[in-house]
Amino acid sequence: MIHELKIMPDYFEAVVIGAKTFELINDDRGFQIRDILILKEWDPDAEEFTGREVVRRICYVLKRVPGLTSGYAILGIEEGSE
Repeated sequence: MIHELKIMPDYFEAVVIGAKTFELINDDRGFQIRDILILKEWDPDAEEFTGREVVRRICYVLKRVPGLTSGYAILGIEEGSE
């Protein structure tokens, strides 16, 4: 499955350079390993997308653990689209 998601500029840049290899997210879509994330950079000041995007694949899903808010998941992400 492919998911298109907004991402703030600071987080977007960290994903692009490989420093951020996870997403903390509301698990309202039932994210699964091998799903594809299209992360679209969102400019909150202009209230619009910047046009930059990056594709990542989910390689790990962590949910229902102590300390993690119910309904949320931490997604391990890696480069790749297949």
